[in-house]
Amino acid sequence: MKQNFDFNLAAIFIKVVEHKSITKAAEKLGMPKATVSRKL
Repeated sequence: MKQNFDFNLAAIFIKVVEHKSITKAAEKLGMPKATVSRKL
């Protein structure tokens, strides 16, 4: 079964890695930290 790659999820993951923090990544993305955490 083929699955589509979600570039939005990849962008969230990359921001978390760059900032080494879900909270800081969420602030930069303009998203609630709970949303960022859930999407990981």
